Amino acid sequence: MTHADDAGPGSAPTAPRDPTTTVFFALWAVATLLHQVSYLRIAADPLELALTLAAFAALAAPRRATFVLLLAVQIVEAAATAPRLSNHAWLVAFAAATMLATLALARSDDDATWRRRFTAPLRALLVGLYFWAVVHKLNRDFFDPDVSCAAALYESARAGYASFLPSGGGLARLAAAVTLVVEAAIPALLLAARTRRAGVLLGAAFHLAIGLVPYRHYFNFSAVLFALFFLQTAEGWVERARDHLSARARASLAHPALRATCLLALAAWLLGYATDAPGRREVWDAGTRVLWLAYAGGAWLLYARFGRATALADARRGARTPRAVWALPIVFASLGVTTYLGLRTEGALAMFSNLRTERGESNHLLFPSLDVTGWTSDVVVVHESSDEWLAEMARRDYGHVFFELRERLARRPDTSVTFTRAGVTEHVPRVGDDPRFTVPAPRWLRAWVSFRPVDLRPHQRCLH
Repeated sequence: MTHADDAGPGSAPTAPRDPTTTVFFALWAVATLLHQVSYLRIAADPLELALTLAAFAALAAPRRATFVLLLAVQIVEAAATAPRLSNHAWLVAFAAATMLATLALARSDDDATWRRRFTAPLRALLVGLYFWAVVHKLNRDFFDPDVSCAAALYESARAGYASFLPSGGGLARLAAAVTLVVEAAIPALLLAARTRRAGVLLGAAFHLAIGLVPYRHYFNFSAVLFALFFLQTAEGWVERARDHLSARARASLAHPALRATCLLALAAWLLGYATDAPGRREVWDAGTRVLWLAYAGGAWLLYARFGRATALADARRGARTPRAVWALPIVFASLGVTTYLGLRTEGALAMFSNLRTERGESNHLLFPSLDVTGWTSDVVVVHESSDEWLAEMARRDYGHVFFELRERLARRPDTSVTFTRAGVTEHVPRVGDDPRFTVPAPRWLRAWVSFRPVDLRPHQRCLH
């Protein structure tokens, strides 16, 4: 478990640190920090602070000990936060669990071997993510320019920094079509070793652009995918890129003073972002997107220049993945079907797809809404409430799956609410006095079941 340069006198010699694995550790740490920044979770509570510090440690010293610590904290944080996890947070949790499971089931002192063992199952996670991203978008509203998420993102980019782009309903439909084609092409290219480099270049370019869109904070999601794309790149290209530099340039980049300066600047940026003063958030957001362009654009150019070869298959390099590890990508991929079964609509890998499966209705072109539990058919329309978020959702014409509404109100017993359920309108002055709202679901069930607000308008608007 000890690296050669960490071993003390008399220690047995071990494999030297693998540059590709070291870079992957650092990329994963950067993605974690961007996630913390985008949700303003840098120090929101002790667990979030621990995650931020673990990511910072893994970036400052990208080696196995700090990386394993980061993965462990990520899993604990995800377990504590579930089911309130974004789609990419579910991806991160499953990826972290996959990497730790691979290490636990097939221990090795060689970081390169460990990396090769978890590369294939993490590729399976990517393929599962993109499969459902494409399938869920095959619905009527994704191609409707008035509500399409593709149109919303395109118009956001045009208004934010690309005013030279044309507008119109035809362009919105084209944006939807291009999104589908690209998201379908990426996993198809990644599956075959011969086309994997093209898949990495296409995926990285697509998510570089997505990370710049001001509609939402997408750079955190894009950064996770950048790390996973890097994992699918050729063996040895990092060394080729490094060797291309002059000896003086390599020495300058490796100088402790430069490294310390960069880490201090990063810490200052994190602290600045954490102070959410009026007007400051917009400045930090703009600055972060500039940094994202430099970071992601530079990485893309480096790989385009030096990543010529395709990596050998993992098995041919003596790094077979333990069979039990494959259960994790399978479970992750199964999240996508849950929305059609009525088991969940939050965290079902349906990000920004305009998919609707509530109230027994489906806007999908192929799949109906089965709702085997009856949960998503039990929709409540809130008219008034002392809960500010519920009141805001009512003003915006969003209802709620009763399961989800009960979970929220069980934690807020003093809330008053007026609602319609199954055609009956009621007013409850204090939900803590109504047994329908006082008993939440068991924790084991609640960790997996979550529903987003239900759009009450005829066409599904853009939601995550």
